[in-house]
Amino acid sequence: MAGFMTCLVSKHRMSTTKRGWALEPCPEEAPKRQRYPGHSKEAVRSPTKKSGASRQSTKTRPKRRPAKSPAHADTQQPALTAPASQDFASSPAVETSAAGFEIEESLAASGAAEMEDAFDDFVQLVEEQYITFVQVTTFLYVVQGFDCGLRIGTPAYYHLEARLNGERDVRLSCLCPEGKTRDCFHKRFYREFREERFQMNEIAVKAGKFCPWLSQYLSLKLVAVVEGAVVLFLRHMIGTEDETWINRFSVSYGSHSDAIRSRCIVSYEGLDVGGGKWSCTKCTGYQCAHIRKANRLLNVIVGNSDEIVEEDREEMGEDELHNMYMVESVNTGAIDESAVSYQPVLPPEWASLPEDPQLYPRPSPDRPLPYLLPLDAASRSACGKHFYDPSQPTIEKECTIYTLIGHQKHSIGLQPCPTCSAARKCFIGPDPRTLGVFNLNNSVLFTHELLDDYTNRYTGSETPLASFVVSMARIYAGRNDKFVGEDLFRAAWFAFASIQHMEGDMQCPKCGVAPDTVIFDGVTTGFAKRHLRETLSPPTSIPDNPLVRHRSRHPNLQWLPGSASKGVCTRERLASWVKKWGERVLGQGPDRQQRIEELSALEKDLIAMEAAPLANMLRVLYGGNTELRDARMRRHFRVVFEQLSANESAMQMVNELGLHSLRCFVESPTIANASLLQDIPAVMLVAEQATRTGLYIEQIVALCRWMLQRGEVVLSVLKQGGHENLEEVRNSKANCENWKDVRQLTT
Repeated sequence: MAGFMTCLVSKHRMSTTKRGWALEPCPEEAPKRQRYPGHSKEAVRSPTKKSGASRQSTKTRPKRRPAKSPAHADTQQPALTAPASQDFASSPAVETSAAGFEIEESLAASGAAEMEDAFDDFVQLVEEQYITFVQVTTFLYVVQGFDCGLRIGTPAYYHLEARLNGERDVRLSCLCPEGKTRDCFHKRFYREFREERFQMNEIAVKAGKFCPWLSQYLSLKLVAVVEGAVVLFLRHMIGTEDETWINRFSVSYGSHSDAIRSRCIVSYEGLDVGGGKWSCTKCTGYQCAHIRKANRLLNVIVGNSDEIVEEDREEMGEDELHNMYMVESVNTGAIDESAVSYQPVLPPEWASLPEDPQLYPRPSPDRPLPYLLPLDAASRSACGKHFYDPSQPTIEKECTIYTLIGHQKHSIGLQPCPTCSAARKCFIGPDPRTLGVFNLNNSVLFTHELLDDYTNRYTGSETPLASFVVSMARIYAGRNDKFVGEDLFRAAWFAFASIQHMEGDMQCPKCGVAPDTVIFDGVTTGFAKRHLRETLSPPTSIPDNPLVRHRSRHPNLQWLPGSASKGVCTRERLASWVKKWGERVLGQGPDRQQRIEELSALEKDLIAMEAAPLANMLRVLYGGNTELRDARMRRHFRVVFEQLSANESAMQMVNELGLHSLRCFVESPTIANASLLQDIPAVMLVAEQATRTGLYIEQIVALCRWMLQRGEVVLSVLKQGGHENLEEVRNSKANCENWKDVRQLTT
């Protein structure tokens, strides 16, 4: 179940309103600047460039503003400022004369503290890769939006530009809503972590996994200036059953691809083979130039299509092709979801078995949660390296607990991690599993009932995670509340599912691990035990050293691999040619000349694909005076060519036993060995005919040798490092009388 979706999962963020007053500067005050981002939506003018109204304000006192009622206090967004020479948290409250107005010091201090806490959460989410902050070119980064209210990431992505201004200074520009007019969390994060994370990036960018034709970059060397015409910066899986992926690209659309305003974000959600949904932040259509560029890069990354590369060389040019790559830190969906909570938790009561251990008393669903979640001996750091030390100081911080009916504000006890730097905001936090609460990152927590509710809906009605998030958001909206985003909930649920204690759940409480009735893919199969062979194992048995398969779908497993997204590929041309000319007997005339010309072009393409034996077989059968050839042999070969040109895996035609038979025939092409090819009936017919008559025997053996080599390559890709084949399994279990004995041998 935890494999239902893998998510990379990145997390998101938002912004909040602040209560306070927008002050006009008095003539005796020092120039002020905005210290904390995100709390105001009004433009802040530079103190060195005053407008006429600003110069006028230096001659008069600020006007009295009417007092606001508390009911409207949260709707006003002030521009809180602080002297440049002081830290905002330590700056004194602004005071005015008796003719002016006052602002309470506690109000300004609380606003600054809230923004400081929000930035701490932002740093933690970036460090844990829940929020995207990735370099795509020498000067450009892609950053993810952040909501200061819910303190999670938003679905929006923006570009951040960091260019050197002299030897030490750096000029920052961000296209997020706050960064366009003032400081933002993205700029502040860059400044505070510049020496630790970004200083080397200002000189060069480390680009990884470049396109195949750039062999000089495969060593992941540092490139002096990388413009990145098309860059894949985010890729994660949202459904393992059909391998649905989310891919996000940074694409240039001007002559200056490294300029911040000459780029857009292109997104694709769907299967790697196509048929998904494309979107572009610059254009509204589905076939814009930016989407086409991103599609080319995606085809190269997931399909390894050399044909597309050659055609793109002519259309796009070498310079642009060389600037298409995937950044080294891209999320490929293989991220191990983790959280602060790490101890095993009980499965849902409806999914529990009588023999399940009682890890802790199951909390009541209507229990009241304490306001403070304290630290205890089991509390662990977010990095997973250190535990709570009672002798060290602790702090308390506000956190949010999401339940089935709404979110609650609580306080959580924290202790700084002794090894992580203070800038990383890594804290030791509690694991409140006995309270029925799951701690994701010390800021966002979920009740077990909420996470188990999605498990219930998914297993009961196959509810997609996105649909569950939408339904919960509607429930929260009915209470004037907001639920978390899809990415954050996905990360929380997978992290929760990874620690849920469900050992021994793959067995029946009555039948054990070897039931008499076996169910395959939802279809009950019942048959007599005398029909059971010794090589059959129950689906619930787990070997000691099982194969690890990192993905269930592999591209280019056909006999003739290739993609037709840029035109008809060689495989499809072969199928079309055989269908048109395979059994036709032609004399002299234009049709014969057309067939020969098409066959000649097809042979060249097959030779280029290292399928020379197949091209030679076509030439022998159909080249020259085909009317003098054996018509029956052509009919048999027509089936072989149709199967070799099919758009399906080579293992559909030749399995592992078939490869063994092919190897025997290639090593000794006799009539007896030809009869062993019964698992490949089309090849067996032509092989038997050739061994009996001696006709085309050399060409057929060469073709079988090519099929053997290609089949072994495909099989090795599918097995992914497996060493056992079917024959070895049979030999190791040949002495067993029935499949239950086999199961006992494997346990």
